[in-house]
Amino acid sequence: MAEEKCEGIILKSYAYKETERILHLFTKDLGIIHLVIKHLSPRKPQRINLATPLCQGQYVLRKGKSDLFSFLDGSIIDLHLPLRQTLLTLETGGRMLRAIHDSQLPEKPAPLLYKLLSLYLKKLPLGPQTLLTSFQLKLLIHEGLISFEKPHLNYSGGTLTLNAEEWPILFLLAHGRDFETLISLSPSQELQKTVKDLFSSFIKN
Repeated sequence: MAEEKCEGIILKSYAYKETERILHLFTKDLGIIHLVIKHLSPRKPQRINLATPLCQGQYVLRKGKSDLFSFLDGSIIDLHLPLRQTLLTLETGGRMLRAIHDSQLPEKPAPLLYKLLSLYLKKLPLGPQTLLTSFQLKLLIHEGLISFEKPHLNYSGGTLTLNAEEWPILFLLAHGRDFETLISLSPSQELQKTVKDLFSSFIKN
């Protein structure tokens, strides 16, 4: 089979054999694919990093007869080291990865969602809780699961009516593109929980 080169972010990594792992890679052009990486060793730290969740890289792969790809080579784009500095940012980044993993079908391209995840992982240390709420809302919109019609947030199970204070905050979190503006927002704990519960009702996370 021909080699393929793709950019991707590692969502999950499972030990397979002593020096092998199975990776779930969210790629820019192919969606989520599964691949095996072999010959892992402390003497090859870059290879280990390329098999670690949160790593974003360029991966050279070959697809076999099954749906499993084989890792041939790769280079690191971003290890997202700032996310690994605190437990809060690490766990929040992990929740974003799980949200993608649990909401997307294998090999279903989602280039806009890939771009969204990449941007949010880079900005996440600036405001973990607020940006997680924003990411959850945008993912639900991407999947066509919610919509906004002032003063309502509509979803398949009904309608959530927002008050005059909640509406602009939630609307900006869902549709805003400027990260300085997003980070400056201060959704209440109650509003964050509302979004979390709504998100969990659609996507196992």
